Amino acid sequence: MKPRIPVDPDLLAAAARLSGIDPSPERLAQLVPAMNDFYGLLDALHRGELGETPPAIAFRAKWGER
Repeated sequence: MKPRIPVDPDLLAAAARLSGIDPSPERLAQLVPAMNDFYGLLDALHRGELGETPPAIAFRAKWGER
C-alpha cells in the first residue's frame, strides 16, 4: 500500500468545501489530529496478511442442532 498523505488543515478545508461544509479554523485544527489518528488505525488493519482465512460469511454455527 502506498504511504498515505497526512491530513492538514488545507486538505481538510478543501474536502469540507466540496461537501458544502464551512468549518471554522479552530474546528479544522481539532479535526486534523483526529483524522490522522483514524487513518492510522485503518492503515494498521491493512498491514497484516490474511492468508487463506475463509470469509466469515462461510461460517455456519450449529449450536441449535444438539
